[in-house]
Amino acid sequence: MIRNRAPRRGFTLIELLMVISILALLAALTAAGIGRVRNAQMTRTSESTVQKLQQALKQNLTATLDEATGDKNPYLETVRTQCCEGDKDRAKALLAYAYTRREFPQTFAEATSPVVLVSPTGTPVLTFPPHKAFTSVAGKSASDEASVLLYLIVSEKGNRGMVFANDDALRGAETTDPSCGLKVYKDAWGIPITFVRWFQGNAELQQAPYANPKSGLNDPFDRMGFNNVAKLRDWPNKGFSQTALGVSFDGTNKVITAVSAGEDKNMTTPDDNIFGYRLVRFGNRGD
Repeated sequence: MIRNRAPRRGFTLIELLMVISILALLAALTAAGIGRVRNAQMTRTSESTVQKLQQALKQNLTATLDEATGDKNPYLETVRTQCCEGDKDRAKALLAYAYTRREFPQTFAEATSPVVLVSPTGTPVLTFPPHKAFTSVAGKSASDEASVLLYLIVSEKGNRGMVFANDDALRGAETTDPSCGLKVYKDAWGIPITFVRWFQGNAELQQAPYANPKSGLNDPFDRMGFNNVAKLRDWPNKGFSQTALGVSFDGTNKVITAVSAGEDKNMTTPDDNIFGYRLVRFGNRGD
């Protein structure tokens, strides 16, 4: 006896749609997970690069401030008598800002122009010529000039006879700015890493570890605290060199910092910006 086999049942349209929906959901979840992992890795890579650049800036800054504020500085007596009403500590603070302005220019115009200290009457007292390491930027422009200058500061200017160790990771972050043909460091998203010479205006910089509440010495460029508002009240000529130095003696703490624009690639939206000073936390030089 031959039995008729039951017809083979296929998938219904609804079942097929359900399977497709599940597969699409799994694919979306997988892609999202991979995207999060990839972005996290890119953030870590960028943080590592920014931290190394910040350490290089710190190393260079420390040497610069040591030279500027040392008792053997050949310009100290001139600045003390002609610019700072005879006060040596004020002269050291002014020299610290002048040296930092020359050694860490943020624009090509700054990099190729002298730094002039003037007396309270406006008479030029000292002129520091541009640093020879920045001659390559003369007559050029770039989309972000501070990024180009950061590369020169870290890789070519040297630190009082020493050059910061440019390891494989930093060499891997090198790229060329097409607007000027000079090298820059880029973050993991391909955006040039820049720097700010006198970063300020952030409430956290007025607190530990960036400020020293015991001594009141908040400003790493002014180890004796003469940028402090209370101490400035009896210094009537405190503003005489502000224009030339591009700095304001307003009592706020300032730090030097490397900056990555972060995942959104936008420096003007700081929510995900990566700041070197937070990664290294070198804080106050007077601590």
